[in-house]
Amino acid sequence: MPIPYDLVRRPGKEALEERPFFPRFDSKGTVHLDDLMSDVESKCDRPTMLRATESLKEALVRAMSRGHRVHIDGLGTFTPHLESLPVAVPNEIRSPSIEVTSVNFVPDAALVRQLQTADIVRAASLPLGLDDRRADHAFNRRLEE
Repeated sequence: MPIPYDLVRRPGKEALEERPFFPRFDSKGTVHLDDLMSDVESKCDRPTMLRATESLKEALVRAMSRGHRVHIDGLGTFTPHLESLPVAVPNEIRSPSIEVTSVNFVPDAALVRQLQTADIVRAASLPLGLDDRRADHAFNRRLEE
């Protein structure tokens, strides 16, 4: 199955016609663990997959809680993302005011290479704001000419 995309304008303060279009992945929804399990059942049964996923999550949390990045060959690297309120002087900040707000993921080059072999096709246009819709329609018309 091909990777769907749509063309959208880059966000910005410039006039609409000055903002270039760029391709954006057109998600068809989220695949959850249950969906993945049905895809790998020939290699691994459901209980084993659930235990492996839970164990992997716990190991990721333990390693990142100890200050490590976690790299899984063929998949990528996980790193905690920290945030706090901005401060003018470094000694104004204390650890209680810093929090983990996300986990950054950088895919392994092998994973990216595998995805690069997938077909890519244009999806139906996403609903856009009125001005963007007119601009997108004009852009599509020019593409068809």
